[in-house]
Amino acid sequence: KNVNSPVAGSRTDVRVYPYAEIAANVKTSQINWDSTAQSPWYSYVDSASKQLRIVHFENTRSLGVKHDFINQKNLQGVGIWALGYDGKRTDLLQLLADKYAY
Repeated sequence: KNVNSPVAGSRTDVRVYPYAEIAANVKTSQINWDSTAQSPWYSYVDSASKQLRIVHFENTRSLGVKHDFINQKNLQGVGIWALGYDGKRTDLLQLLADKYAY
């Protein structure tokens, strides 16, 4: 890895964004797909630091894959961190209802 890469940097280089903010940024970014993690990501150049930033996130496609795996393996549930960080978007909450409603 390049030691100047934000991925190789200190923990202070890591940021957490609400899903609503990521969803807004997705509209103007090229979305890539990580086939190993089964999740999307995009990159941008930080205007202040001029560093390349990489944003990994979940969406209905990636979470659908993970929820299907949980159901196929008959696991007992799913843990979610910070439910409600989706602003006024309801697609992730609706996905939970769709995948786990009996």
